[in-house]
Order: sequence, then C-alpha cells, then structure tokens
Amino acid sequence: MLAYAFRFAILAVLLAVSPAQSEVIKNAAYRFTLNKPDGWQGLSAQQVGQHSVAVGSESQATIQQGARAIVVAFAKYKEPIDEVNSTFFMFGVKVGPAAQSVPPTRFVDVLMQKAAGAGASFSIVSPTKATTVGGLPAAHARFNLDSTVGQRLHKSESDMWVIPRGDSLLVIQIQAKRGDKASGIGQLRSAVQSIRFER
Repeated sequence: MLAYAFRFAILAVLLAVSPAQSEVIKNAAYRFTLNKPDGWQGLSAQQVGQHSVAVGSESQATIQQGARAIVVAFAKYKEPIDEVNSTFFMFGVKVGPAAQSVPPTRFVDVLMQKAAGAGASFSIVSPTKATTVGGLPAAHARFNLDSTVGQRLHKSESDMWVIPRGDSLLVIQIQAKRGDKASGIGQLRSAVQSIRFER
C-alpha cells in the first residue's frame, strides 16, 4: 500500500526517467542521477495513483493530482500489498521564480503543516532544517504518521526533502513501516544520498 502522506495540488510535469541496467536512474528533465536499490520495483505515475490510499481528509482526486507529478518512484515490494510499502517518491512542482527566491525550509514547513492537518496521527521527529542534496541547497524534515485503512492501523516513518531546481521544486518523500528492521529505510536514505545533479 502506497499510503504516503502528501498529495499536492500541483501541475503535472514531464516524466522523463530512464533506468539503466546498473540500477542507476537518469532523469533528463531535471538533470540528475540516483541509485535505486537492487531488486526494488520501479513505479509509474499510473501505478502510484492506482495503489495509493487516501490519508485522513485527502481525496482520491488529490491523490491522482500528486501521482501525475511523479518524476521517480520505486518500492521495495511489488504492489499491491496490504501493508505500508517501503517507497521512494520524487515529485516535480513548477512554481516559477519562488523556487529560487523562497528558502526551501519554508516550503517544507508548509508541507508539514498540510500533513499535520490531514486528519491522521502525525508527529515530527526531526524539525525542518537546511541541508543539501546532490550538492544543491535543500531542506529536510522527518516525521511519523499513523493512519487507519479499513480496520488496520498502519505506522510509518518518513523523511521529506525539498530541492529548488530552476523554476521548479523537487519534493522527495521516503516512507517505510515504523519499527520494522527489514523495512529498508536505510536503503531509501542511501538512495537520496546518491543523487547527483548536473551543473
């Protein structure tokens, strides 16, 4: 289950992902590479929209809108599964000049406020701070989310980064089942650390 926390009211962007045999993903639109963990499943925008579950007050329309903005997505397990799937999402959001004039920490704060107001149980583990991803200025926060789907309570841990890139923002969210040593959360964080942007 792709019960990720954020579905953004954003414009669709070009999906331009071309994974190589070496598990290196190259993206032409935003000019970066990243290393996908061996054996993990690539996800299309359609698959993300199909297997995502609304959290709290989210609507299915919002989920579909977010799915259309997927730049890269992959998961540890093949969907569908009846559990929180360890997943990497990168969204591309065209925002114009604000991408360079507004600090990325502000964008993370706004997204965290939206998540906190979504109606699920949300707690901040690591508050918003400035950082870098692939040599570019970025912002990061870490949080836990508890959501009920049907009769089951799903507990996840997530990290989120916002990276300005030209007139767009790249929003990365990783998630995994909280407390599961086999979840692969370390591999997801390593995937983020592997990102390299062309200058």
